Amino acid sequence: GNAIATVQSRDAYDNVSPAVAATAVTLTSTSGGGTFYSDSGCTANIASVTIAGGASTASFYFKDTVAGSPVITAASTGLTSATQAETINPATATRLAFTSAPKSLAAGACATAVTVSSQDSFANAAPMGAATTVNLTSSSVGNTFFSDPTCIKVVTSRIISAGTSTIVFYFKDTLAGTPTLTAAGGGLTNGTQVETVGAAAPNRLAFTTAPQTLTAGSCSAITTVQSRDAFNNPSNVAASTAPRSRRTAAS
Repeated sequence: GNAIATVQSRDAYDNVSPAVAATAVTLTSTSGGGTFYSDSGCTANIASVTIAGGASTASFYFKDTVAGSPVITAASTGLTSATQAETINPATATRLAFTSAPKSLAAGACATAVTVSSQDSFANAAPMGAATTVNLTSSSVGNTFFSDPTCIKVVTSRIISAGTSTIVFYFKDTLAGTPTLTAAGGGLTNGTQVETVGAAAPNRLAFTTAPQTLTAGSCSAITTVQSRDAFNNPSNVAASTAPRSRRTAAS
């Protein structure tokens, strides 16, 4: 069960002072995840408790889904409010989650730092009890992971050290698209994140239609040429550009 919390009416000298009549005490918390209950199983929600006339105390229970140090306040009209700081620790880690925002970058560019954390079921960072290997994969065959911000040292996994909850890595991808990165390990639910990789600047032209065989003097089927980047991704030119054709003069 949960420990009981008790609020007490006192006089200006901190002596216990029974209420003359039934007194409603409003309960609030600085945490958005804090809730109050009348029972030890934390099933019956309440927003206030009542100090009965002639009594000086009222008790309640609470729970919080956000790790931290929330301050609980008990307030009643005509009385100075009471406050108390509580300590909420994270629950056991159950999942891996990407905690950095999705990346948007050009093909071949090195992404800024990506962070993944072990979390409890309430999305609190939850330290691992032992060193935990996190394997990194991508849905793109053009992706590579790195341990350094210049994308030189290739890795396929990172380790969450015992007592910590976070790993950091970098990546780059040569294929334009929306690859999904996956972090897996430690028996935790996998973490995934969709990134956006755009084409790099165009640097070449390529035919996208197959070579044709036709009779002299006849008109060919349509022929298409495309601007591409260094990784063969279609890459739009900045403005209308007319490709130059090459014609060999008859000898």
